[in-house]
Amino acid sequence: MKKQIIFLFFFINLTGFAQNTSLQGIILNAVTSDPAGKISVQIRDRNLSTSTESDGSFYFKNVPSGDQVLVIESPDIQTIEFPVSIMAYQANDVGTIYVASQLKNLINRGELLLIEEQAVDEDSELGDYNVSSLMTSSNDVYISNATYNFSAVRFRLRGYENRYSDVYINGINFNDPERGNFSYGLIGGLNDATRSRDIVNWYTPSSYSFGQIGGTTNITTHASDFAPGGRTSLTYTNRSYKLRAMATLSTGLMDNGWAITGSLGYRWADEGYIEATPYNSLGYFLAIEKVFNPKHSLSLTTLGSPTQRAQQSPNLQEICDLLDDNYYNSYWGWQNGEKRNSRIITAFEPSAVLSHKFRINRNTRLTTSLGFKYSLYGGTRLNWYDSFDPRPDYYRYLPSYQTLPSMKEYYTRLWQSNQASLTQVDWGRLYRVNEINKMLGNNNALYMVEERHNDQQVYGLSSVLNTKLTDRIALTAGVEASMTKGMHYKTVSDLLGGDYFLDIDQFAERDAPGDEIIKQNDLNNPNREVVKGDRYGYDYDVYVHSANVWLQNTHRYNKWDVYYGFKMGYTSFYRYGNMKNGRAPENSYGKGKVHEFITQSSKFGVTYKLSGQHLFSGNISYSILPPLTSNAYKSINIKDDAINGLTTEKIISADLSYSLSTSFFKGVLSVFRTDFYDQSKIISYYSNANGNAFLNYSLSGINKMYQGVEMGLEAKVNSMITLSLAGTIAEYIYTSRPEATASYENGLNPDYSELVYLKNFYVGGTPQTAGTFGIHGFYDYWFLDININGFDRLYAEVSPSRRTELAIDFIADTEEEKIEMVKQVSYQEKFEGGFTLDLSIGKSLRLNRKYTLNINCQFNNILNNTNLRSGGFEQSRFDYDSNDVNKFPGKYYYAQGFNFFLMASLRF
Repeated sequence: MKKQIIFLFFFINLTGFAQNTSLQGIILNAVTSDPAGKISVQIRDRNLSTSTESDGSFYFKNVPSGDQVLVIESPDIQTIEFPVSIMAYQANDVGTIYVASQLKNLINRGELLLIEEQAVDEDSELGDYNVSSLMTSSNDVYISNATYNFSAVRFRLRGYENRYSDVYINGINFNDPERGNFSYGLIGGLNDATRSRDIVNWYTPSSYSFGQIGGTTNITTHASDFAPGGRTSLTYTNRSYKLRAMATLSTGLMDNGWAITGSLGYRWADEGYIEATPYNSLGYFLAIEKVFNPKHSLSLTTLGSPTQRAQQSPNLQEICDLLDDNYYNSYWGWQNGEKRNSRIITAFEPSAVLSHKFRINRNTRLTTSLGFKYSLYGGTRLNWYDSFDPRPDYYRYLPSYQTLPSMKEYYTRLWQSNQASLTQVDWGRLYRVNEINKMLGNNNALYMVEERHNDQQVYGLSSVLNTKLTDRIALTAGVEASMTKGMHYKTVSDLLGGDYFLDIDQFAERDAPGDEIIKQNDLNNPNREVVKGDRYGYDYDVYVHSANVWLQNTHRYNKWDVYYGFKMGYTSFYRYGNMKNGRAPENSYGKGKVHEFITQSSKFGVTYKLSGQHLFSGNISYSILPPLTSNAYKSINIKDDAINGLTTEKIISADLSYSLSTSFFKGVLSVFRTDFYDQSKIISYYSNANGNAFLNYSLSGINKMYQGVEMGLEAKVNSMITLSLAGTIAEYIYTSRPEATASYENGLNPDYSELVYLKNFYVGGTPQTAGTFGIHGFYDYWFLDININGFDRLYAEVSPSRRTELAIDFIADTEEEKIEMVKQVSYQEKFEGGFTLDLSIGKSLRLNRKYTLNINCQFNNILNNTNLRSGGFEQSRFDYDSNDVNKFPGKYYYAQGFNFFLMASLRF
């Protein structure tokens, strides 16, 4: 009995030891003395971790006594290891720990939106291929080095497209329900206000969502999370804009429980790096929060960034060679002594999120959010009726199209003369043609500028429960729902001196003369004469409804961490036509067929901790996703016909990683493989084959395989110098022969299907080999980064319509020509590899106790291969009758040459 009493006494003491030993402290920015944002704090070799609060404080309970090491890290700071000696039975306070910001992250975030906003135009030929990797910068050594250093060539992490990465704002998913991607224009110019992000790589567990294979980011904008004070900055650069000014002011959490943060950002350029690309944007942000008590708080955030900017054209290599200019822009021309661009994007997405936080108890919290977005997106372009093509780079105006040597020479001289009236849009001629037409008694404009609108209303709901079941087991569960109305239509933007434009389809009129039905865009309003601001051509809405429930469970033990999760969802969508089209009078007006899909995802991951320095992890996931409405219809502008084989997309993904973390080295080595099944895609182009008409080319049953190796390493030479090395070698290929259906918009040719020989072609749009080496210095609050970056194995995206038997039969007449054509269509262009050299330098100056001045200078592409292409694609249309492989031209974007970024900011 005495032994039992002694053992019980000993056990009680051990329990008291665990329950009465705590550790707390505060982490502040070494320059500003402000909280350094959300910082992860871990006790090395122990299964203990936490994050800082908005005031920079952190707290551990039930910690082991003795000598321990705190590991302090986040994407914004230089990781440090802080030794502490913990006394048993006491509340240990380490006081204030000062951390230094990483210059590369400050500068990267300054440019985050600059790259992406110009890269994801909704009507760009490369729009589907420009995923934002910059949004997923994290503590992963490979990712943090690759995201920005590889952005010059539109690098995508693991090759994943933008739609496989989710972006949330205060718990609401802001990815476009129709196209799948996140619109970076929404937060353009609001870098300071949207700086706080909770980033999760791949499908690993998060506290706010189930996740995606491309990772998940939650932009947190609760006013109480902002430190009191303000920040102003002024930037000069030679990129898409020239000047940027930002100002942010925050009250912090006041004694009355209120917190308010506001921010403004303005960006401007009369002309960007590309000729005739003006830029004008004003971003606004306001966050208000009321903390009622320790359990309840309510916050409201509203933001937007109305923007008007001009586009650049992708170019044929032939034109670049004729003009000796890789940055030629065919979209502009002179008008009254000023440059006028025919492709102007006008975008505004006012949004709001209302969030309620309910801390049920110490271990459980419930966060519920409501979101709203009204997206206004319009893009102008030239249109014409029964007239010559006004585009200067139209293929029939090129030397390569001419068959007679004398005509080849003639057009070569014209292009090399570089006369603006020939190589650019001749606005004066377009006005003169319309004026002459009026003099002849026809007031119908032969040339005009139209605007294509893709507007959207989105309502979102999210509720997430986070609870700690035990000290080692945590459960996260949530529900999400959204309702979307997409509004798609064209309007008359400028009649160029004409009185009106006739709302009919000129191709149907040409191919079916005398048929007054088939040429009508709207049988409810036949032969309508439209003027500026009128809708014409097409007008339809797309309704998307979705909901899902999910949960994930994490188990953390001394040697093992395990997580698993499940998600079930429902998605439905349908088209509602507002015009009765003459090419599909029975299938274009009113509500269309409702398409419904059940979706699900599951994931599992395990980490083995050999020690606190060596971790081995593996992750596997399986997802069934709904098809995107943007790829679901054959000719959505005209009729309610879904593509053949419309079904859900399946994704299987797995990876293995080894992570190293010591006082001097941090590294990661990963292998991954992801298989995509049953993808669909729509391509629209003008075809000379079978009718000389505009057609929509839909593909279904697209399978792809993405696999590769990733490596990242950072070595701390001393307290001032760190070296970094990161790279990937991957392979992204098509693994199926999808079925294609061609649907002609003139209404005369029947749809036809064919097999597309895409198997074993490379997926284009991103380098499949990339590497970077960097030197990073920090001394007396001077920061210096030098990176040399290399890229290779970037392929042009192949044209599916050229990889068919019909294409070969159309171009080749004899059996010998067909054999040669088979060889040529098996060819895929591989762009020349290249490199860039980047330099960043900065200084932080503490002017006094209140004010801190930061000066940052960034120089990109100091040395680079001037032929480094950032993307390209083969043209789909059958424009040529020759069997010469050079008659399969592609259009390209080139990586920008030398550019700079100079910023001064004042924090107070």
